Amino acid sequence: MKADVSLYIKGFDICESDKKPQKTARSSIGHIKAGAPWDILAIDFLGPLPRIKRDNKYVLVLTDHFTNMWR
Repeated sequence: MKADVSLYIKGFDICESDKKPQKTARSSIGHIKAGAPWDILAIDFLGPLPRIKRDNKYVLVLTDHFTNMWR
């Protein structure tokens, strides 16, 4: 059976088992430098999430890049 499978696989130009992983080009991640508090803010919005007692289903997070403070 192993010989049959090998012969069958050799019949294809490209075989999944012989494929090399494809590497995609990635850009380098730069650092964000803020000069003062409230200079640069990051905003993350999550949801919809399961509702809680206060009937909220979304989360909004603000992060200050200078102090790393979040609310």
